[in-house]
Amino acid sequence: MTVGFIEEHEITDGVGLCKMSAVHCNGKVILIGYDYGITLFITEELYQQIENDDISDDLLFKLIQHGLAYAPEKNEILYPSKDVCPSFFILELTNKCNFGCTYCFRDHAAAHESFANADSIDRTVKVISEYCRKRGKHSVNVQPWGGEPLLNLDGIVRIYEDFAKENIKCNITIMTNASLITEKTAETLRRINADVGISIDGPEFIHNEQRPYYNGKASFSDTVRGIENLKKAGFAGSLGTISVITKKSVHKVSEIIRYIALELGISSIKLNIVRSSPDVSLSENEIALYCKSMLQTLIELYNEGHTVVEGNVRNRLMNLIDRSNTNICDSFGCCGGYKMISVDMNGNIFPCERTDDVSQKFGSICDGKDIQDIVQDALKKHPYFTKKYSPECDNCPWWSYCQGGCTTAAQYYGSEKGCVDKLTCTLNRTLYPMLAELLLTQPDVAEILVGGKSDR
Repeated sequence: MTVGFIEEHEITDGVGLCKMSAVHCNGKVILIGYDYGITLFITEELYQQIENDDISDDLLFKLIQHGLAYAPEKNEILYPSKDVCPSFFILELTNKCNFGCTYCFRDHAAAHESFANADSIDRTVKVISEYCRKRGKHSVNVQPWGGEPLLNLDGIVRIYEDFAKENIKCNITIMTNASLITEKTAETLRRINADVGISIDGPEFIHNEQRPYYNGKASFSDTVRGIENLKKAGFAGSLGTISVITKKSVHKVSEIIRYIALELGISSIKLNIVRSSPDVSLSENEIALYCKSMLQTLIELYNEGHTVVEGNVRNRLMNLIDRSNTNICDSFGCCGGYKMISVDMNGNIFPCERTDDVSQKFGSICDGKDIQDIVQDALKKHPYFTKKYSPECDNCPWWSYCQGGCTTAAQYYGSEKGCVDKLTCTLNRTLYPMLAELLLTQPDVAEILVGGKSDR
């Protein structure tokens, strides 16, 4: 596989090509627009027309349709954009956690134990509901956050019931360590139609080393018991997991995927690279190993008759297949503030749940202002929205999807504002070429890895 680059230039009489990359493999080419990431799949023969600036009318029409060429008479193209219209709300319910994960970026021991009370929940729901009604929205996506959010199960239920009173459907997503999920708790989560994801780092020997209880006790058996209780309550086909990959577990990626898929019977997974601790962070070579092992294992499982969808793979494949893909973190760069906001227990508004230092807030639920107006004001002056850039971004095929990566990640590495997230950069430069090659050589497998149906 090779990757080339085409600079923007005029061909003739106001007709020209836009800046784009070209990924070549197996006689096929993916054209990727630099500014918006719109793709077009063509043959190598057609690419030769582009390279020679001798383009047929049919091909030129296609290029213009996809925003990869321009002409004076072209129709206006609806490009993907970052509009300020939050639709995903992360609500902090507690700062406490019963786990002491080795890589956690929060110091739960130092935190003064606190839980969101009924008044703060009611106030937050009311403001969000007013925001929704002004825009004709009849549903909202909410993720209760912590700490471990199930330490405040009553708060989760209250969020759901408060929105119901406001005649707004609340789609609740919960990420939990599952240790607190009794049969009764599972039934409660089912009653409020929660979408539940489990943090589990793999088989017992990996999970217990990375995710013990805060007192050091092994947590694996309680997490698995929680998963079983969820299955009994009717969640069997809808559970997802997140596993954190560290220097200690990167050589066990295949074992982790196989354990979750085959032993736990969960087919929706996500393997995230650790960000917060230099002691367990991955080197570039280890990131390459992670990507290769992850993709190879998913393909092997497919060939064995098992369909497993991994979130990082799916999101990036969908970016290449369908530019309307709207993942908040991976499709248009960081969309914190634009598509998502986080609200802490005191009503402070942040662009992301990771930016919970009070100096990073850009407003408050208590300000009496519309949420969209608060974000629009922050866009003009808050350092969070400083454009991220590195000279390496100029000719990067994956720029429009990445746009500098995770805005908050740099703070963990002591970088200045405006610096790119090097971890995401390395991940994208490693994983995207593998996925582009997969699309060009095994499109049927790629379809399965984004959640398509198998004909088996």
